[in-house]
Amino acid sequence: MRPAWLSLLFVVSFALAGEDGLPDVEAELLEYARKHSSRREWPKAERAYLKVLQSFAESKQAPRVHYELGRLHFRYARRWATAAKWYDQTIAKYPETEWGWKARWGRAETYARMQQIDQAVTLFRMLSNKAPDEKMRSQAAARILSVQNKYFALSVRQSFTVGQAPWVQVQSRGIGNAHMRLESVPYEDVLERIGPQNQNLTAAARASKRRALVKEWNIAFPWMKGRWRNQKAALPALDAGVYLVTARTEGLSFHVVVLVNSFGIVTKAAPDELLVFAQSRRDGTPLAGTDVRVVTSEGTEQMRTASDGLVAMSAVTQGALVVARPDNENSVAPVWRGRARAQESRR
Repeated sequence: MRPAWLSLLFVVSFALAGEDGLPDVEAELLEYARKHSSRREWPKAERAYLKVLQSFAESKQAPRVHYELGRLHFRYARRWATAAKWYDQTIAKYPETEWGWKARWGRAETYARMQQIDQAVTLFRMLSNKAPDEKMRSQAAARILSVQNKYFALSVRQSFTVGQAPWVQVQSRGIGNAHMRLESVPYEDVLERIGPQNQNLTAAARASKRRALVKEWNIAFPWMKGRWRNQKAALPALDAGVYLVTARTEGLSFHVVVLVNSFGIVTKAAPDELLVFAQSRRDGTPLAGTDVRVVTSEGTEQMRTASDGLVAMSAVTQGALVVARPDNENSVAPVWRGRARAQESRR
C-alpha cells in the first residue's frame, strides 16, 4: 500500500506541474528548458520554451527564448529551416538586443548549413562590420573565409628587442595575396585605453587616432590548392614602442600588435599568487624599482619591483595585463596560469 505522504507528494507535484506536466511558474519553466537542453533532450526543452511564450507573452525573457528555440533546432534537432524561422523572428522582434545579434550569427550559420554560401557570406560580413561586440566582429571575419574553405590569420608569439628584426606569423589557406600595413602607436594612447573594461591590446591600438605609417607592402602566397601555408612576414628593425600590423585581404582586415622593448617582463601565475620579473633584454640584469600595474576586469593593482627585479601580487584571473614602466619606457604582458611566459601579444 502506498504511504499517505507519497500520495500527497504526487498530488502536489501534479498541481505544481500543471495539466501538461510542465511547471506553471516562468522561472521554473526556464530552468526546466535549460536542464533538458543541456541533456540534448530538445523536444522537452522546446515544449517548455513554447509555454513561456504562450503563458508569459510580455516576459523580459522573450528575446532569449526566441533565440534558444532557434538554437535547439540548429544544434540538437538539426532542422535548419525551423532554426532559421526562429532566428528570423528573433531578429525581427528584437533587432538590437544581445539575442538579436546572436540570432543573426545563428541565421548566417543556417545559410551555411543549407549551402546558401553567398547569403552566409553577406550576413557574416555585416556582422564583421556592425556587431557591437568586438569578439563577434573578429569571429565573423574569420567565418567569412571559412565558409568558403579559406583561412587567414596574423599572430605574434613573442615581443622583440630594440635592434632586432621583428616579424609576424601569417597562416593562410586559399588566399592569393594580402596588403600589409605597419603603423606606430603612441604608448600613451594604448595605456589610457587599458583598464577594467578593456584588456585587449589590439583593440586599444586600433582605437588610437595618432597612428603613424611606418611601411606598406604586399605579400603573395604561392598557390597550393587546399593546403595550409605558414610563413613569416618580416618587419624592419624598430625603435621601442607599440606597433599595429594590419593585413587586408578578401575585403577583410586582420590586426595584431607587435611590442618592441629594451627590457622584458616574465609573469608566472599560481592559484593564489602572481609573480612578475622585470629584466634587461640585453644582459638579463634585474630591473629594481620598476613600476608594475596589473589590470583585470575587477580593477587595477600597482606595486614596484624589489632589488632582484621581482614583485609578488595576489592572484589574478587569466587574461589580465601586466604593465611595467622602468624609466621612460613601457611594456605590457598578458597573464597565463601555470608556467612562466615571456611577454607577448595575440590577435
